[in-house]
Amino acid sequence: MIEETIELDEKSLKEVKEPTQRVSAERLEKFAELVEQKVKEAESDAEQEKNKEIKKEKKAAYRLKRKIYKKLKEDYSPRLKKYEAQMEIFGDRNSYSKTDHDATFMRM
Repeated sequence: MIEETIELDEKSLKEVKEPTQRVSAERLEKFAELVEQKVKEAESDAEQEKNKEIKKEKKAAYRLKRKIYKKLKEDYSPRLKKYEAQMEIFGDRNSYSKTDHDATFMRM
């Protein structure tokens, strides 16, 4: 079962022609804005619905979109910004000290 899943994943990765790129903090912010718009649209759509069953389904979809937006804005975006700052400090070295960015660790 696990071997089949791994094999399927490897096949799907081989089929992708485009090289993968890192997501920058700016691209993530733009995506978060797009998700925010979708959240607002889903919220207004759910509030305008008259049928209770359909309204319940639309509110569930709205909650899911809001949860994704909140995760992007409060979790992923700050961590990505912190990671990019650390990579900038790291540069082309093998290591750096968190308290003194010019210092490196001595290998024995």
